[in-house]
Amino acid sequence: MDPRFKMQFVEWAYDKLYGPDSSQLEVFNDTLSSLFDAYVEKSFDPNDSNYSIDEDVFDLTLQDRSGEGESRN
Repeated sequence: MDPRFKMQFVEWAYDKLYGPDSSQLEVFNDTLSSLFDAYVEKSFDPNDSNYSIDEDVFDLTLQDRSGEGESRN
């Protein structure tokens, strides 16, 4: 599955499983966001000589998390 569509699939599945008014998707998003934050904190050490980050992916991630990315509807 194309990674760009995975979150759309999760949203669709949660809507089918729990209904459109369920808070379960918000709980999932919060947990996923916390997990990602922990990963970034532990994975990217700017003092490491092997440190590198794909700027395009990082920018897209920041846009998506700030709500500036594409609509998921």
